[in-house]
Amino acid sequence: MIIDLEEHGLSAIQEKVDWAITARMNEFGFYRKQFEASDIDINKKLDSYAGLTQYDFDLYGMKKMIGMLQGEWDFNSYFYDMEHHSTNPQFMLDKLTSGDVDWYLVPVDFHF
Repeated sequence: MIIDLEEHGLSAIQEKVDWAITARMNEFGFYRKQFEASDIDINKKLDSYAGLTQYDFDLYGMKKMIGMLQGEWDFNSYFYDMEHHSTNPQFMLDKLTSGDVDWYLVPVDFHF
């Protein structure tokens, strides 16, 4: 369902944004728990780099967490603002509360 600010109101958009943030935090928590359980010595891992690609998944969870912290868009983002080219919903929310009414939220699920 497309959510139109004028038709559905700010609360409908805020509800979906809150859901997206909660989902993103759940994904982050999963990766964090998984990475902490792996007990990887990150400094040792970095020191072992010899210029060649390593195809292991030891740092996958760390990569995903860093990507989320840095605003990288992927299937764990749950939100993308096409106006501001950002996974941060705050830019959109600021516009919505300043009276800009030409906004639509289009939910898309990439978990197929």
